[in-house]
Amino acid sequence: MAEEASAAERRVFESWRRLRRGAPRRATRALYESDALQQLEPSQVDVLDVLFERGSCSMSDLADALEIDASSATRSVARLVARGLVGREAEVADARVVLVSLTAEGREACDRYRAQRDVFLAVVFADFTEDELAAGAQFMERLIEGTERGCGTRVRRHGRTRS
Repeated sequence: MAEEASAAERRVFESWRRLRRGAPRRATRALYESDALQQLEPSQVDVLDVLFERGSCSMSDLADALEIDASSATRSVARLVARGLVGREAEVADARVVLVSLTAEGREACDRYRAQRDVFLAVVFADFTEDELAAGAQFMERLIEGTERGCGTRVRRHGRTRS
């Protein structure tokens, strides 16, 4: 039989629940549904964000970066291509490989989103010190790894899967 969760563990779980359901969820939805993103889904914004950071990348690299399967990445990219935010082209060295990248319109949308995101983050973290933010980031990273372990999934760190 499993050991009963500690009071601290229950507090973390309750905070996690509040993040999924409460004001942070509404604020995040407002950020993702802003004019800057033309009513995009969060998963589509994630695609734009990866492409903004990496530039052009293959569909398989994009799926790996997003930790999703290739078919999900393909669906998100197809929707973004239809909106003119992402372009696709065959890789010069191997035409079987599809490369995706932001269009000029996609880069502009990303710039607007990132500006709004930075304002949002400034408000959220206004009362935190850099040390508190660093400790919070480390806690969240460990929480993700523990959650993946608890769910029986492989732990990913910096694009590499660990057993």
